[in-house]
Amino acid sequence: MDERRRDPRVEIDWPVEILLDNKTIEGIAKNITPKGVFVCCEEPLSLKANYRISIFTPNNEALTVVGKAIWSNSYAMDDQNAPVCIGLSFIKISAEDRNSLKEIIQKSMEE
Repeated sequence: MDERRRDPRVEIDWPVEILLDNKTIEGIAKNITPKGVFVCCEEPLSLKANYRISIFTPNNEALTVVGKAIWSNSYAMDDQNAPVCIGLSFIKISAEDRNSLKEIIQKSMEE
């Protein structure tokens, strides 16, 4: 399969919280780039919707971003117990958080 990403993608296991109007969904970020994150959680999310997400990095820094759901496996699943995995493209992230994320990704690639 062709890898079309221009930015480096790093495999991770970082906790995330997806903040909805009436509740918070907990999940695990499985990989990340400076432009988006791949999250697995237990509840389906709507495609093309925007979500406020807190990503908890290994250095105990919480990055808060707004991501747009651009891909999900929840529409092709038969197993009700399977985790929902969703790709989110960052549409709002502070320059400081993006720089922190780039540094963390760079360090992870060097290890």
